[in-house]
Amino acid sequence: MVTLYDYPYIHTSKVRKFILSIKPEYHTPLFPDSILDNEERDKSFLVRDIAYTNSIHKIYLCKMRNIDQLSRGDVLLIYRMKDEKGAAYYRSVVSSICIVEEIKKASDFKSTEEFIKYANAYSIFNENELRKWYTEYGMTLIKMTYNIAFDRRVTRGELIEQVGLSAGDYWGFMQINDEQFKNIISRGKINESLIID
Repeated sequence: MVTLYDYPYIHTSKVRKFILSIKPEYHTPLFPDSILDNEERDKSFLVRDIAYTNSIHKIYLCKMRNIDQLSRGDVLLIYRMKDEKGAAYYRSVVSSICIVEEIKKASDFKSTEEFIKYANAYSIFNENELRKWYTEYGMTLIKMTYNIAFDRRVTRGELIEQVGLSAGDYWGFMQINDEQFKNIISRGKINESLIID
């Protein structure tokens, strides 16, 4: 059960856990406490005083295989995809933990205006982009709470070599098991008192 009364505590018992990839240009504005060290010089531009940056609520729109299987209470490990500065093995990282609040499709809204009103405040996308997303076949809207930023980012290389994730799997969105989750958050050096089994 998702409740903001417990925020930022995360209940992990009997809930599903997934990795969700986010493009680098969206990652830092949405998850400012998860900014990468080498982005520091751009921090004042990347992290501005706007709703989607400052709120614990985040809305992300995407089209990924099986993403619509998400449900309220699922745990998401946010995976920042690689940028142009290097290989994914080193540059793609798990940076933070979110909890799914709601999953919606375009058909859940009566009109484009209703969709924009719902998504506008907490989404990285502007109104014109939201209009395009609304008409995009297979679009899924994920509303989530941003609970914990990792103190140490966990690279794709570690996820493959140490956690046991398969390099051949689809990394846009994938389910992980409890042991893999525990391994990842241990490597991320988060405050473990925030995790409730």
